Amino acid sequence: MSAHAMGRKIAPGAAALATLLAVALVSGCNAGSGPRHAHLPVNVASLDSSVLHDEWKGYITDVPIGTRTLTLELHHLSRDADLYVQGPRYWEYCESFQPGRREEICVFEDPTPGEWYVQVAGWDYGRSHYTLTSSLWPSHKHATLWRADQGVLSTLGMDPVEQVEYVVDEAIGQLDVIRSLVAEAWQRDAGEVALLLFRENTRIGHAVVRIERFGGRRTVHLKAAVTDTVTGEGRHYLRTMASDPVILADYAAVPDRGILRIRSGAHEATLRLGSDTGTGQDIQVIGEPGPVVQEVTWEDVPDGLVAAPGPVD
Repeated sequence: MSAHAMGRKIAPGAAALATLLAVALVSGCNAGSGPRHAHLPVNVASLDSSVLHDEWKGYITDVPIGTRTLTLELHHLSRDADLYVQGPRYWEYCESFQPGRREEICVFEDPTPGEWYVQVAGWDYGRSHYTLTSSLWPSHKHATLWRADQGVLSTLGMDPVEQVEYVVDEAIGQLDVIRSLVAEAWQRDAGEVALLLFRENTRIGHAVVRIERFGGRRTVHLKAAVTDTVTGEGRHYLRTMASDPVILADYAAVPDRGILRIRSGAHEATLRLGSDTGTGQDIQVIGEPGPVVQEVTWEDVPDGLVAAPGPVD
């Protein structure tokens, strides 16, 4: 599926991302290993790597002045992994999460020159092997692909304590997304569905929900990309933990338990539901380092977000 991206920046301070990231060069125009990458044209950079479930890997690809088209592809997948791309301008973004081993593709017309940030996230259990390719047009443009050390992202933008508080606030601001996706899963028996997310008739993101049925309960795996609730310019990525999915009993539309992560840039908050809070509260949001902890009841979560089946583009 092709995703022609228009979007939001990942987090405050993202404008400084390209210049402050510590990067290690892993590939150039003919990069990678093995026959697959032999004799690549100058406008194609490709590398082979792998990612564990719940792990994120970051890369940077440079877009020269005069580039007409930028294409990022995540292909030759051994398991399910997903592709996230952010350009120099906040509206240049793309998230592609096709089910299974289908390739993930993001295409940008007239991309802004500069360094583009690419993330690959593991979804299935185990290790997902993949090939990541960056292609430019016209064909004489020189493509590069770099591995990015995401650890230094914690130094970007605002004060570290403010960053953690921001991520926690954003996690709480997206609880209506979780509520809507959980309600959608409770009405389905099994399978996987792609959903478009709307808040007050404005599309704010998209999601994929996978439901497995075991006796009197549903096991729910979900992932979503949503817009910043305050600025409208940030993109936040919400995913269940592979080892701790949301558990729903047939008799209740609220989770028995579950652990999720919401990611803003390189910062993450952990959301614990039901019995996984350990305190008897409905929802616990934990920001690291700190920790910053807030607890919320389902009654406090607004009801009004709409999740509608549709193609995820």
